[in-house]
Amino acid sequence: MVTTDIRKALLDLDISDFFTHPAVYIHADDEWYEDYWFCTFTEEFDCWDRDKSDYRAQSERSVVRHKELGLVGENHFIFKYRLNEHLLDETPLNETLFFKMGGGSGKVTCNKSIKHLFENEGTQLTLVEEW
Repeated sequence: MVTTDIRKALLDLDISDFFTHPAVYIHADDEWYEDYWFCTFTEEFDCWDRDKSDYRAQSERSVVRHKELGLVGENHFIFKYRLNEHLLDETPLNETLFFKMGGGSGKVTCNKSIKHLFENEGTQLTLVEEW
């Protein structure tokens, strides 16, 4: 979720496959906060470089068990994440500024040029080089 100011900044960037929906955050003390927007993407962008990343696939048994429990998520344990620089270079900027990572992780990823929009006390950012 983002505030209206961040939503406007993101919409101004004409980010591909990006949509927002109004959201209300209700705090534990029952106070309502209505200046929020839920962010979602209609597509994923798989630019995960599996050759340069350090990862291990989950066992088939683990994947089946997750599906049985209705859990959706990674099919890999990723220890060091790298992006495909060639694919990023040939993809239009509006498709790489802010996107949902394809290939199983589903992580929301942003370009370092817009990370300042998300730097606040409630957001945890991890540089891909450090992930």
